[in-house]
Amino acid sequence: MKRVTLIRDESGERVCPADAYPLALGGAGSLLPIPGVEETVADIGLEQGHPFIQPRESGPTVWHNQERLTASVWLKSGDRIQIGETLILWQVQGDQIILSLGRDSTTPIAPPAGPPPVQAVSEGLQPPAAEQGRAGGWRRGLAAGIFLLLVLAAAFVLRATPVALEIEPEPDAYSLIGSVPALPLPGRFLALPGEYRLQASRDGYRAFEQKLVIEFGKPEQIRVALEKLPGLLDVETEPSGASLQIDGEIRGRTPIKGLELAAGRHQLKLEADRYQSLEQELEVEGLGRRQRIRLKLEPDWAVISLHSEPAGAEIREQGRLLGVTPVELELLSGQHSLTLSLAGYKRHLETFSVQAQSPQERPLIALQRADGRLRISSRPAGVTVSVDNSFRGTTPLELTLSSGDGHLVKLSKAGYRSAQRSVQLAAEEQKRLEVTLQPEVGVLFITSQPADATLYVDGKSRGPATRRIELPSRPHRIELRKPGYISYRETITPTSGRSRQLDVVLKRLGAVAQKNGSSAFNQRTLKLMRPGSPFTMGASRREPGRRANEYQRQVQLTRPYLIGRREVSNGEYRRFRAGHDSGSAGGVSLDGDQQPVVNVSWDDAARYLNWLSEKEGLPGAYLEQDGKMVLRRPVTTGYRLPSEAEWAYAARFSDAGQGSRFPWGGDNYPPTRVHGNYADRSARAQLPLVLEDYQDGFAVSAPVASFPADGSGLHDIDGNVAEWVQDYYSVYPNDRGKTARDPLGPDAGRHHVVRGSSWRDAGLSELRLSYRDYSDKPRNDLGFRVARYTE
Repeated sequence: MKRVTLIRDESGERVCPADAYPLALGGAGSLLPIPGVEETVADIGLEQGHPFIQPRESGPTVWHNQERLTASVWLKSGDRIQIGETLILWQVQGDQIILSLGRDSTTPIAPPAGPPPVQAVSEGLQPPAAEQGRAGGWRRGLAAGIFLLLVLAAAFVLRATPVALEIEPEPDAYSLIGSVPALPLPGRFLALPGEYRLQASRDGYRAFEQKLVIEFGKPEQIRVALEKLPGLLDVETEPSGASLQIDGEIRGRTPIKGLELAAGRHQLKLEADRYQSLEQELEVEGLGRRQRIRLKLEPDWAVISLHSEPAGAEIREQGRLLGVTPVELELLSGQHSLTLSLAGYKRHLETFSVQAQSPQERPLIALQRADGRLRISSRPAGVTVSVDNSFRGTTPLELTLSSGDGHLVKLSKAGYRSAQRSVQLAAEEQKRLEVTLQPEVGVLFITSQPADATLYVDGKSRGPATRRIELPSRPHRIELRKPGYISYRETITPTSGRSRQLDVVLKRLGAVAQKNGSSAFNQRTLKLMRPGSPFTMGASRREPGRRANEYQRQVQLTRPYLIGRREVSNGEYRRFRAGHDSGSAGGVSLDGDQQPVVNVSWDDAARYLNWLSEKEGLPGAYLEQDGKMVLRRPVTTGYRLPSEAEWAYAARFSDAGQGSRFPWGGDNYPPTRVHGNYADRSARAQLPLVLEDYQDGFAVSAPVASFPADGSGLHDIDGNVAEWVQDYYSVYPNDRGKTARDPLGPDAGRHHVVRGSSWRDAGLSELRLSYRDYSDKPRNDLGFRVARYTE
């Protein structure tokens, strides 16, 4: 029910628009102007349909029911608002709000003095006496009744309270029932104080009833929203038996009849095994009316055809048997992993996606024959086994090999003749292979000064040192000892069918140090380099084996420098630190006096070089700060590690002048002749990758300068052991067109650059002269050589 606001003043009656609230009282141009008031003094507003008045802070005083208005108050029918001499009466009559404006008058009203005049009755109109008596009695009774009714009506009106109603939607019927009947008016009732029941009804809606207590002088404003009756829903599906959810709540399985649902929108969801779920929004009309829907669910599978060669393979998914090939399967949509198995053949895993209602013809599955098992044992144990030229481990060993194919099994061990066997296995066959390797020996002729020194082989005494001895062709630790002399140590691998001469002169204790404490480094052990023209470090992007840290860059070395012709040996390093032990690898010693020193940190290498400078009266090249060695700047003429650029120039350009890719010259890999100490076939027992057709005679590091010098006069610049260089490691930017002069690398870092390959390397990438590595820890294949400026 919508209310209408009427304003009545001296100019007449007018309707106030519904959107005019709040109403301003006073002020020019307002709907409720107050004579003599130039500004707005109060506002009338609505809150959820209830009227209220709120005073402004300035202006004349506003009186509400003869009380000064200081804050917002609710308005009810009969309220009086006074501003100056203007009186506003607020009245509510049904669906009308009436604001009456007039002048206030406090002058009392009194009747004239004396009794009211008696009007004489015309004698000519008087009825006869008898008739006059009867007529007078009837009239007096009627007048008394009317008077009583008027008194009762006046009393009712004075005591009754208005009850305004707003019922949506418009009811078919409504009533206010109490002990005293209420007076119905359009859109409202007048009711005496007491208890009442408000009732309303409309077809399709729930009957409404509410108790009311009417109090004198308190008008009621009642709003009622009738509630729709629920609707009745019948649901059928194809197929039936689908689970029905309404607004997330399971309501049963189809078909469902007479399901009560509140009027309004609902979310419907249907689910059934092997069918796609269906979701849709449903508008329920309600009002007790019945709605029927019939929905069809779409299949959530597709037909998948599977064939195998040979046929007859069982198909399982998560252990559940689905069928035997050839077969057509109805598979649900999604990812599937099917296992095909057939006796004598390998299990086959077929993984694919299925899209609902999209049939698939899978490609023919060719089953592979099952593998066989080969158990290999040997005498001695620990023999390296390769199958079809692929390393597979050491004996005793159990291998899985493809059936029906011939396999070449090779067995090798240092000190023994290699053996090979051809093996063919049937599907799921298990076979044993036992092989006895024949020892392979070489002859070693040893002469010793003094002649009565004792020979030790692999830690065991073998008698006088000067002798002929046959040893298996594997690495052996050879030691010559005599009291009062410095022991000689070396690791030697005899070669089958060849003899080797070893001449050893033992030095007396105390005779090692040279005159004036000079070192063993001189013009015979140092190579003078005189760089001049710029050269290119790094490798082309097209070079096979190139790594990402090998950007090409132009470098120019402007100062002559000396670099060691060979790597620093254990014996030389032990003059600085007597207790150093380079350790062993795979049971083979790395600690021979003539072997290159390894397991040395970059900082300890720098400390050795400072000691060497001091021995020769040269300024130290390094400072020690917080336990770390730092190169002095400007660089002195003392011994130091070569810079990466100096190492690269000496290895690739200097006297050779070729810029070769590999240390043996040219661009061919692998090497076809013995050039240096790399991972050869004698190291198969401890390394996963070796040069199968290469034999340099050393399973680990070789004595320094065991191989001929390169074109620059340097030994082992590649191979034997990798080498620390001066620079901190970084990936150099590709600065084309710029030339770096005497570069020494970054000023700080965690790792240092390592250059050159070692006895552990056999790969194409590592054996190239441009190969760059880095480390922050010692390694058993990492040593160093010396360098210094000449001036």
